[in-house]
Amino acid sequence: MTLLRALPPPTAWAVWFVAAVPMPLLVNEATHPIETFPHSPELFLWAAVTLPVLAALVRAPSFVGALAAGTVTGALALLIIVALSRWVAPLDQQADFRVYATLPSAVLGAAAGFGLRRLWRRPARPPRRWRYAAGGVLALLGMILVTGVIETAALHSTDAPTSVPAPPSGPPAAGRWAVHRHDAEPGGAAGCTIGGRPVDTLTVPVDYSNDGTADVWVATVTPSGTDDLRCPFDWSARPVDTRGAVSYLVSWPFPALWLIGAAPGLIVLAETFARRRAGQPPAQ
Repeated sequence: MTLLRALPPPTAWAVWFVAAVPMPLLVNEATHPIETFPHSPELFLWAAVTLPVLAALVRAPSFVGALAAGTVTGALALLIIVALSRWVAPLDQQADFRVYATLPSAVLGAAAGFGLRRLWRRPARPPRRWRYAAGGVLALLGMILVTGVIETAALHSTDAPTSVPAPPSGPPAAGRWAVHRHDAEPGGAAGCTIGGRPVDTLTVPVDYSNDGTADVWVATVTPSGTDDLRCPFDWSARPVDTRGAVSYLVSWPFPALWLIGAAPGLIVLAETFARRRAGQPPAQ
């Protein structure tokens, strides 16, 4: 068995990703005030806690192979978390020494999983049909929660403003500008124009409101340097200060965001279908 085939199956990776990446953001948002931002080290701690379960599912036939597969699993998980926390949604602190906790936790999980498999042997068989339902539920939940995850990631990847919010005194300079609404009214960027053209509201508006002050990022515009930016409500604009790819994800169309959210569930469905089909006896 090659090392690649000894790694945990795709379904395990999909479930681990949900538990280690969006879950800590949602839990932090639900249990802490807006001033308490999640830190990158927190993501690594969640990964270190959940990774032993993932690594326990390595499929190496020998103990040494299990340790090797566990090490590779930990390295891949570490790479995923580092990439997300640096380039997709950079949080307010970089990872510290706790980042390395992911590697030993994966090795320990792989060793424990190998021992459990030796004690409890089960015959290989295709996945049960209930996995279709589990994959469908996971995909549906992902589609429902993806906008909240993206908003939370954008919120915590934004630099604090250094000046009092106000509309630009003239045509904004060329570049990417964030339009913020301050009147606590719905409607997004309706009525705003840039160079006489209507401005599209973000697919996922980001709410920075706090302590009775309304502040919602409702649109991103890219003026040429001579275009006037106007809005019929209390508003301000400043260069986009949200770091990482999440500053673009907030304006992606809903179908693309739903596909991202459903991806873990779709992976479960695809692997279940493929394994059941391969495990069926050949047609007579």
